[in-house]
Amino acid sequence: MDLYVPTTVEEKLRALVLDLDDCFKAVMGVGSRVYRFLHDLLEKSSPILKSSYTLMMLLDSSLQILPWEAMQVAQLFNGRVARDYSIHMIHHRIQPYLAIPNALSSDGSINAITLSASTVKYIVDPLSEDQGICFCWCC
Repeated sequence: MDLYVPTTVEEKLRALVLDLDDCFKAVMGVGSRVYRFLHDLLEKSSPILKSSYTLMMLLDSSLQILPWEAMQVAQLFNGRVARDYSIHMIHHRIQPYLAIPNALSSDGSINAITLSASTVKYIVDPLSEDQGICFCWCC
């Protein structure tokens, strides 16, 4: 039997995502309790509430290199997937917004907060000067 060897970056990423989905299918796969819970939660929600749900991933630093956002369970959130380092960091990020009048709704959830473009910072490398370190098999 010949072993399929991906040749393009897209094929390598697709193969990695399939392997990741396969590895975690018992926990987060389509038939798992986690997947069914999230699917049912989103299906039973109103369209407005459904569009506000975001999947926040708190990953161990050794697992952050993997493409978790491409997994089937993350697809339930239609691109509303985020990562952070820890619950402690999320707490510190949210604190300034809790002081804003009307930031909290009556049920305790945080209302949508409008940010000024001048307060958002981007980190980019347009000239590809950073060589970085790759720990994956695909490079």
